[in-house]
Amino acid sequence: MAGGGYMNFLVGAALFQAASIVDGVDGEIAKLSFRCSRFGQYIDTISDNLALASLLVGLTIGAHRTLGTNSIFVAGGLSIILTGVIIALMMRYLRRHTNSASLVTFDKEYLQKRTCEHRFVMGYLRYTKHFAKKDIFSFIILAVAAAGLLQYWIYFCLLYTSPSPRD
Repeated sequence: MAGGGYMNFLVGAALFQAASIVDGVDGEIAKLSFRCSRFGQYIDTISDNLALASLLVGLTIGAHRTLGTNSIFVAGGLSIILTGVIIALMMRYLRRHTNSASLVTFDKEYLQKRTCEHRFVMGYLRYTKHFAKKDIFSFIILAVAAAGLLQYWIYFCLLYTSPSPRD
């Protein structure tokens, strides 16, 4: 993706989609063969987040090469930082309140149990969490790349990770 242009974005998105499929298969094999462990959950979560970080970095560089604007570096940098903060907060919650390192547990243990204190934020999280799941997210990335619009995705990421005015 860092090379910029339609084909580089499309190949990068296809590789990201393939990684998501392999990641899903490996998790299911671990569950079916009773080889799940907390260490495996941490490694899975870390590898997922490293894949996301590399996607955002490559996309930021590629979008700059494609669009030729420096504002993409600001948007990309902020997207990476805000995404990292969100993931760090979720991992902190998991370490303090659960025996799991899986971000699926964060949904079950936190999001589904919270109700009223930040209604807008909680509603937003509940309805948009489906798009943030890796299998759906990677497919959306691939579809946007096929449509030739991936160079604008970093701006969407910035809007998606930015705090709302009601927080």
